[in-house]
Amino acid sequence: MDKKLQYTKTLPNNYPTTTPTPLTNNNKIEKYFFLFSNVNTIIIVLLVIISLFLLGINVFNWIGDAMVQLAYFFSYLALKVLTFFGYTSGVFLNKTADVVNDGVKLSSDIADGTVHSIGNILIKSSEENVSDDVKGDLDKLLNNKPIKMINPPPKPDSTTNPVQNSISAKKTKWCFVGEYAGKRGCVEINEDDKCLSGSSFPNKEECMK
Repeated sequence: MDKKLQYTKTLPNNYPTTTPTPLTNNNKIEKYFFLFSNVNTIIIVLLVIISLFLLGINVFNWIGDAMVQLAYFFSYLALKVLTFFGYTSGVFLNKTADVVNDGVKLSSDIADGTVHSIGNILIKSSEENVSDDVKGDLDKLLNNKPIKMINPPPKPDSTTNPVQNSISAKKTKWCFVGEYAGKRGCVEINEDDKCLSGSSFPNKEECMK
């Protein structure tokens, strides 16, 4: 006959155990009250909407009008901000182009005209939505505090610069080349050139004598 082994396992005293918490009457009441309160809220809201609808008051029209007014307000605010920045950018572009063109004195008429065209487009497209006070304050700001450009002082050219010295200044001698038909012939030469006849004069009159 087989014998069944029987054994028991003894757990330590500090072994954690969990016991199910019974659902008390208080918990049941709170659960039912929560569900009941949500249902009551939905019913009350529906009754209010139906009552207003029967009285000729359409809540959805109110909500739609409020959304339209809100969208109009934000679009108007965005338009004001964008037009202000557009007008200000156009004025600053024109002012900067004037200062650069007057201060640097470069051959940049085409570029200057392009910048002015962009600035004028920005100003014309946004000046209707900019108040006269803002225009006046911006004009005062630009006129009272102009943009300053510091240019290096010009350096004087030396007299040895070949651009400053003309060709006539280098040809300071006249060389006697001979006589033809009883008249003396002279040519103008550079001060560095050598006269082959050996007879050079400071001017043509003395050479022709």
